[in-house]
Amino acid sequence: MKIGIREIVFIVLLLSIPLMAWLLAFRPFGEQRAAMMAQIRQKQRKLEDLRQATAGIDDLDAEIRKLRKAIHFLESKLPSGSKEVDVILKEVWEKAEEGKLTSKAVRTQKVKGDGRFREQPIQIELAGDFKSFYSFLLAVERLPRITRLDELTLEKEQKKEGVARSRFTLSIFYEQDSPAPGGR
Repeated sequence: MKIGIREIVFIVLLLSIPLMAWLLAFRPFGEQRAAMMAQIRQKQRKLEDLRQATAGIDDLDAEIRKLRKAIHFLESKLPSGSKEVDVILKEVWEKAEEGKLTSKAVRTQKVKGDGRFREQPIQIELAGDFKSFYSFLLAVERLPRITRLDELTLEKEQKKEGVARSRFTLSIFYEQDSPAPGGR
């Protein structure tokens, strides 16, 4: 068999078919496939990040419900207006009288708070024995309304043995009176 130009051209053409297929079909398809795989990996990362971000949403709904219950409970402990502060103050005086404590001074201070809730601080001075004062503090702590005791000083009375004088600020928290309809 003699190999001539025709046979060499035929062999070159036969070898060029796979080379052309690789250059024109397989290589671009491989590059396109690699680009698509990179996009898929990127989108999978984003999807995983989204899953992690939204994993706590059910927990947040439960937490919001729990916090709303807590807010409702605290609001139920607040008097619904400045007029009910007098009722609470009366309860405090009854507790003081039960402990046989003597009132030396009572001064209301400026109301604090601009929003929906207010704080009425009242500076009080009481005198009596220490056990009675301690019982009074426990009774005030058990009141059904929200109160806070600030700036407590307790001193021994010089003139009377066994008698102490206390000075403290009792803050009573309440919900601001809602304005009358049509008024400001």
